[in-house]
Amino acid sequence: MQLAGVVLAGAAAIAGCELFGLGTIRCQGDEFCPTGYRCAERVCVPVSDVFGNPVDAGVTFDAAWTGEHVEIKCTAPPCCRTEPCSLMPDSATQYCSQRGGQRQDCPTDPTADYYGEDGFYDTGAPDYELPGGDIVIDHVTGLIWEQAPGNDVGGGSLLWHEARDYCAALTLTGRSWRLPSYRELVTLVDYGMYIDRHALLDELAFPLTSSAFWSASGYDGNYWWLEFGAGSNGIAADSTNSSSGHLAAARCVSGSAQVGGEFEFITSEGDWLDVHSGLAWSCETATDLSWVDALAFCESSTRASHDDWRLPSVKELETRFDRALPERMYTLAGCRPETAGMFWSSSPCVHTYGTWTASLYGYTGCTDYSTAAVLCVRSQR
Repeated sequence: MQLAGVVLAGAAAIAGCELFGLGTIRCQGDEFCPTGYRCAERVCVPVSDVFGNPVDAGVTFDAAWTGEHVEIKCTAPPCCRTEPCSLMPDSATQYCSQRGGQRQDCPTDPTADYYGEDGFYDTGAPDYELPGGDIVIDHVTGLIWEQAPGNDVGGGSLLWHEARDYCAALTLTGRSWRLPSYRELVTLVDYGMYIDRHALLDELAFPLTSSAFWSASGYDGNYWWLEFGAGSNGIAADSTNSSSGHLAAARCVSGSAQVGGEFEFITSEGDWLDVHSGLAWSCETATDLSWVDALAFCESSTRASHDDWRLPSVKELETRFDRALPERMYTLAGCRPETAGMFWSSSPCVHTYGTWTASLYGYTGCTDYSTAAVLCVRSQR
């Protein structure tokens, strides 16, 4: 069933947001949809057809991702400013590990050590559709990706401006394409993969992959790249010399940009709400905690009368970076430890002893620090 062009009940206040215009509404439950609509396949769909006949709840809907987007004016959380919502898909981690290397079942006792690891929470697993035509539709973010880029042979051989131009010139399926932002590129990473055997992404959806891919994010002629073989990242200057410049591949994306200046926050109950990801960040922070204590710190928090705080996954930590800044990318004044240099995630490494961490300057890696800083997060929708 095609939904593009369906009028969505005019302006209606839903989950604190005013919706207006034509197109589709992304939803997490029926409460996000206007009267006469329900949530199916994470999209608001009509409960009856044009003749008033009930629509079978088992029908799979064409979400009409290419249709016009519903615009949203936020009046209170939880909501997004544009649709589809800019969500960060979870890694497909289904296990826990005491500092990495050995997989085990996640503890079910909230008082147990290591309770609250990434594998304990399912915050929105990747949901890819392969309709053919060398594209992949991501139903979590609403983005459409080039499946097997022609420049992706031999490990990537493009300078940054060549990668940008490659995407700008791409005419696949008649769409317009662009080089993805770093945050968009991270949505594809699966930090639960055994990286000594596979690249860190869904190899069914993306069967051909180089190690490093360029992003459009950067500053002063320097641009971030992401290495899918080991999950590491870096930044390099664009160059006109292929023999000395940094080379990587380009996987192009189509759809509304997920971020503007990388993020946008509003205050909420004394903390910060990211209106793009729907994540709320606690301003109750800590430094110099071990990983097991960091997990317990967030799990036991009752800040603002909420009891669902958790240590963020490494992908959720990415939503705190502004990669247009040359340094100190965690920029929320008063909402991070000023002396912190490295932050814990809840994501264990699977191939070696250690935990995924993120530095204040935007670098992620699998490390074995004895202590690091702590930021707690909760889902607002």
